[in-house]
Amino acid sequence: MVLNRDGPWTYGLLGYQSWNVGGNPTFGTQNNLYGQPFVAFTNKDAWTYTVNMEAQYNYDAHRTTNPLYVGVSKLMVFDGVPVSFGAGPMYYVSNTPGGPSGWGARATATLVILK
Repeated sequence: MVLNRDGPWTYGLLGYQSWNVGGNPTFGTQNNLYGQPFVAFTNKDAWTYTVNMEAQYNYDAHRTTNPLYVGVSKLMVFDGVPVSFGAGPMYYVSNTPGGPSGWGARATATLVILK
């Protein structure tokens, strides 16, 4: 993972490579390359606006899955515990056979653990 913060901006890339070991081929393979570039802007009122693409390439199927996500989240504090709530639409630019396609949505709740 590569991440940089510059004032209210956060941007970077999360990535990994996975290989199938053993597994049942009936359920597909896990020989995948994954990359998630992202950029986020957080304002002074703790609202964060995010754009990312979760690009995954399956070496065996020679296909990609590329959902594009645009979302907004808000950090709130409940009894001294910070929690971030977020939601937004996503669109599958491409997908593997039998995978999700078209429009969808994501909603999140993230407990923020402070040092």
